[in-house]
Amino acid sequence: IETIPTFLFIKNNEQVAPPYTGPDALSVDKIEAVINDLIKGKT
Repeated sequence: IETIPTFLFIKNNEQVAPPYTGPDALSVDKIEAVINDLIKGKT
């Protein structure tokens, strides 16, 4: 059974981004974009 990576971003105990599953989970650009938004304080 192949494990599908899941990235879940949590801020202040609240889910601020949908979990990424499947092929998109390994999209570095997408992950970095979400992280950058969190750093800048965007929701």
